Amino acid sequence: MTLSRSIYAGKLGEFSEFAFADVAATRHCGQWRTFFAGRIGEQFDGRVILEIGCYNAQFLSTIAAAHPHTAFVGLDWKCKQLYNGACHIVDHPIQNVALLRARAQDIAKMFAPGELDEIWIFHPEPCAEEHELKNRLIAEPFLRDARTALRDGGAISLKTDHRDYYEWTLATAGEIAFHSADFWNDPVAIGHTKNRAFAGQITTYEQRFLKRKQPIYFVEISKR
Repeated sequence: MTLSRSIYAGKLGEFSEFAFADVAATRHCGQWRTFFAGRIGEQFDGRVILEIGCYNAQFLSTIAAAHPHTAFVGLDWKCKQLYNGACHIVDHPIQNVALLRARAQDIAKMFAPGELDEIWIFHPEPCAEEHELKNRLIAEPFLRDARTALRDGGAISLKTDHRDYYEWTLATAGEIAFHSADFWNDPVAIGHTKNRAFAGQITTYEQRFLKRKQPIYFVEISKR
């Protein structure tokens, strides 16, 4: 996994106990439950949730603090933002979060089959131009590897403000367990996700669209 270098990739080394950049992001593949058992202790519930595109991990950290017995992994490729997130995690402190500087397309290198309980993808880059469509994360290779990384009964949850990406996902993903074209104004969708750790939580990016009264689209892709 070769990524462009950044001074912040090196600075993530200041948090080497829970933040991993580049090749180090593969270090715990197949051993994430053991890793988090060591950090969380006997109260660890065995669940591991991955957020793809966690940015500065503020959203993830808020959820992790409310669910201290569950493990959360945040993945992004922006080193500076991950570094800021790592500083926040240390300042609080939060023991049940790990951060990866990596690309989501390399998920199979970072997580063994059945190692994840959930994958969250909230507001991915829409790659809306015709020449960009090939770069969309929701595509057959990623979906294949993501489903492999999930345990049976696990799910991928997607939120997007982009209607075309929503429709693209419905047409591409295969096993759709649930979807909504207006998540926050859909009582059925709210009820469907009420027991998920992200229930009731809104990302900073998502808030912008809600203030404009624009719909948030939601798709849940199951692994059965």
